[in-house]
Formats: sequence, structure tokens, C-alpha cells
Amino acid sequence: MFQITIGNKIFYTSTAPNYVKKKISSGAWIKSSKDDAEAVAVMGEIYSLPNKPIENKSVANIKEIDGGTIIFEVSKKTQDNALKVVDIQEALCDLSEELEVLKDG
Repeated sequence: MFQITIGNKIFYTSTAPNYVKKKISSGAWIKSSKDDAEAVAVMGEIYSLPNKPIENKSVANIKEIDGGTIIFEVSKKTQDNALKVVDIQEALCDLSEELEVLKDG
């Protein structure tokens, strides 16, 4: 897998970057190999590569990553968030019970 960052923020994760180059005859961006790439396309937008700056385009840094690690991290965050939701639900139930006691009391 590949992680694309813009500045210091993770922008996109993909199985393969969409490398592109500009077609001379039409000016259209077309898919290319990594070696021929002039830029990378992400969600329909063109971003320059660090070694090939393009005027008025943000620079995308591309790094190969371990997909298993990303899946594990996302799974862990999802699990942690689910536990927080359960904690909140339990606290609301406790609060509701206390309110009933005060109301009856």
C-alpha cells in the first residue's frame, strides 16, 4: 500500500498511486508509469511530485507502507471508539436511574 501526504497530513492511502503525465498534443493528464510520471492524481485532482514541482499545485509525498499495519491501527481505533460509546451509554443509564430516584424521592 501507499500513503500520500500533503504537508504533514496523511491525505490518501491507496494500493497504488495514480501516476500521470501531461499529453503534449492536448494538455490532458494521462496515466503513466512511475518513471515517466510528472504528477500524481488523487480523487480527480493533480498534485506535483517532490522532484517535479508544478506551479500552483500542492506537493504530494508518496511512501510505501505496510497495509497490515494500517488495517490494524484502524481496527484498534474503531474498537477503542466502540468501547467509549459503551462507556457513554452506561453512564447515561446510570444517570437516568439516578434521575428516577431523585424524581421519586
